[in-house]
Amino acid sequence: TDAGGMGIAYSVGKFDGILGLAFDEIAVCGDPNDGGYVESCVPTPFTRLHETGVIDEAKFAFYLGGLRPCFPECMDGYAGELTLGGIDEDHYVGDLTWVPVSKPAYWQITIDSFGVDGADYSTSDTKEAIVDSGTSMLVGPPDAVDQIADALGARKMAATGEYVVSCKKDLPDIEISIGGLPYTISADDLVLADGPICILLMLGMDLTPEGIGWILGDVFMRKYYTVFDMENEQVGFAVATNSSDY
Repeated sequence: TDAGGMGIAYSVGKFDGILGLAFDEIAVCGDPNDGGYVESCVPTPFTRLHETGVIDEAKFAFYLGGLRPCFPECMDGYAGELTLGGIDEDHYVGDLTWVPVSKPAYWQITIDSFGVDGADYSTSDTKEAIVDSGTSMLVGPPDAVDQIADALGARKMAATGEYVVSCKKDLPDIEISIGGLPYTISADDLVLADGPICILLMLGMDLTPEGIGWILGDVFMRKYYTVFDMENEQVGFAVATNSSDY
C-alpha cells in the first residue's frame, strides 16, 4: 500500500499509515492521487473490535512508563500499558474524573486555563485541547509557549526551536484547569535530562485553524492515567501510579 499522500515521512518510511484511536469521523480512505481521500468512510479498527464483540466496552486506556534516566536497569515494572476494552485499576489511584468530549473527531476537550504561577496563558480562542498519545510533548500556541518557557526560565535554541533549562533550576508547576479541577505538571514530568542541560518538553504550534489551542500529549498522560470512553464520548483522568504525586 502507498501512504505517500500523507506526507514525506510516509513516502520514505517503511510503514503504510496510522492506525489511529480517534473517532470514525476523521478516518480516511481512498487514493490521494486518484480522486483524493474520502473522509468518514470506514469504521476504525477500534470501532470494529467493539461492534464485533471482540471487546465488551468501547473504552481504552493508557498507562505510560516514566522518564527515568537509568535505562535499562530500573525499568522492571515501569513499562507502559495500553488496555483495549476497559481499564486497569492497578495503574491509578483515587477515582477517575470524567470530562466530556467537546467535538468527537480527535479526543477534544475544553480547558478552563493553562497557567504558571497564577498567570493564564490560554485565551478565548485557545480553550480547546486534544488529548493525544501520539504527541510526546505539551503543545500550545507559539506565543503562549514562548511566554511559558520564559516564566520557567528556559531559553529557546535558534537552531532547533527546542527550549532548554538548567537541570538544577527549581521550576514552578504548570497548572491546567479542566472542568474546574487543577491538573499539575511538575518539573520531574516536564523536562528531559540531556547532560547538564534539560530539554523542556513543550512545543509551540499554531493549531487554531483547526479550532484547537493545545495538545495534552505524553507529558500529561504520563502523570495522569487516561481513559478514552468512545461510547459515552468522554475522557477520564486519575493520578497514575508512576506519578511523582503517587
